[in-house]
Amino acid sequence: MVGGLCRLSWVRGCRYTSESSLHRMARAKQLPTPTTPADLLTVLGDQFDRKEPIFHDYAALNAGDASGMMTIMTMLFDVANGSATMYHGNPQHQEVHFQWAV
Repeated sequence: MVGGLCRLSWVRGCRYTSESSLHRMARAKQLPTPTTPADLLTVLGDQFDRKEPIFHDYAALNAGDASGMMTIMTMLFDVANGSATMYHGNPQHQEVHFQWAV
């Protein structure tokens, strides 16, 4: 999620944009601003835009995802609580694959 990540995380100097990134940024703007980790996982797992969903998986491909991409993993770094969590599958389901103390 290079282009989307640039916009969502406001990484300075990131100039990469693609059609997929533009779709995902437009969709993210339609959603409420995340205020909790669960809210953020909801945004990262969103598949409303069938052509270019934020989260790419087989379900999205079968529903018309034109990108041909797959999301490899989703990681949530919670600096306040000192943890890093890797999610299995769509992060909206909050299925923890692995968690580290950092």
